[in-house]
Amino acid sequence: MPALMKAGHAVLIAVLDLVGVSVTTGYAHDVSQYAVTSLDCREHESDRLLHAFRSLHVDGLPRLLVVDSESFETRLIDPRHLDCDDPANTAEVNTSLYGKALANATSAPFPMRNDGITHANHALNGLFLTADLCPASKERFEYRLFDALETISTKKGAPIPIALSISGKWLRRHGEDFETIVQLVQKRKIDVTWVNHSDTHPYRPGLKEQENFLLESGVSPDREIENVEIELIRRGELPSVYFRFPGLISSQKWIDALARHSLIPIGADAWLALGEKPKSGSIILVHGNGNEPLGVTLLLKNLSEIEAIGPFLPLSSLF
Repeated sequence: MPALMKAGHAVLIAVLDLVGVSVTTGYAHDVSQYAVTSLDCREHESDRLLHAFRSLHVDGLPRLLVVDSESFETRLIDPRHLDCDDPANTAEVNTSLYGKALANATSAPFPMRNDGITHANHALNGLFLTADLCPASKERFEYRLFDALETISTKKGAPIPIALSISGKWLRRHGEDFETIVQLVQKRKIDVTWVNHSDTHPYRPGLKEQENFLLESGVSPDREIENVEIELIRRGELPSVYFRFPGLISSQKWIDALARHSLIPIGADAWLALGEKPKSGSIILVHGNGNEPLGVTLLLKNLSEIEAIGPFLPLSSLF
């Protein structure tokens, strides 16, 4: 990886500048009064239909975290710029691309393994590259993955979409690696969708799956979901409306919690280290934290064949 200067927080800086929030140096945006909400709104200026799923204060000013009901883009916005009083908005959100995706991904049945969206729900030419950033058992980072994406981007002349499933525990311990990723975004080498991968990502070797990961006794869905989002916003990044379960292990209780939080569970049908083969529309899973080097090795070894299937696409193209 080329030497990288310390990155700022470009995405949120641009948004905050537009809405009049003063931007400080470093990571420290103050985030307070963070709460789950569910409001269906029209933006005054654009007339875009938005679903507000968090209310908060950023640097002392009230904001809503919203998702565009058709593009799946998330933004922080001043509530004064929205009309959230028309009940017709909710019916429209429910039948939008986002509304239908959320309903489909959080409905029965509730398999314990790999629940949620695992493959594009329509025919398309392309694949979805996802990399998990779980708490690392060793202090390693998959520079070779991001080097390869930078090389592809340089050849294509466009940023490469990648969804990074990030845990709060990894983020707090790997500030420099996080900055490496942000710098690549700023250089327009990659286009990152930040997927919530839980705050602590609990795992105990030897425990049965039904008692392990987020199904471990005493784990709080609210804390596991919301703390990651707060960590990202503090650092100037925007959480998406996607969630990936640690180990791809879940339960109806957890799917119901995602529905309350307006989040779409994302699984995978091409976990490379498990021998699963990608095809058009597949969600590829590798690990970017060094915990599972085989997946990245296989991705890079077979990159030309994978690229021949189709380009890497943003998760919004799943629907």
